[in-house]
Amino acid sequence: ASYRWCLGNNPGSHDMWNWTEAATSTAASTSPTAVAHGATVYATVEASDGAGHVTQAYSEGMIVDRTPPTMGTVWDGLEDTDIDYQADTQYIAASWMDFHDDETDITQYEVCLGTAAGRCDVEPFHSAQLHLSATFNQPNVTDGTTYYVTVRAGN
Repeated sequence: ASYRWCLGNNPGSHDMWNWTEAATSTAASTSPTAVAHGATVYATVEASDGAGHVTQAYSEGMIVDRTPPTMGTVWDGLEDTDIDYQADTQYIAASWMDFHDDETDITQYEVCLGTAAGRCDVEPFHSAQLHLSATFNQPNVTDGTTYYVTVRAGN
């Protein structure tokens, strides 16, 4: 079998990306920069055999999302209100909410810990999956030092 594929505004159309030969490969990719943010793109794959039989299959549609999620609110601690001080030096915790994206779902959160806003000099970014809080077990935190949790969402 040999394959070719294209992208379009509807299943079977090639108005976004013309037919491209894929030979016998069953995977292909491209980065069509002219496709508008928020557009729905359909992939069409056409397979043909040596006897000249041809069939097509279509994707369900993919939304082009060229923007990151909108930031939500992050607060210190695991309670519903922000804290400015804590006595326990064995951990630092943060919670967050209201991160969103107009085109696609949030697929993960990443968190880091630092000594300034946006800095990750104590603990680098790591996955918090889809949890809305994280705890950093830091037995070496320094009393009197202000720590910042940075949260970023991915889609």
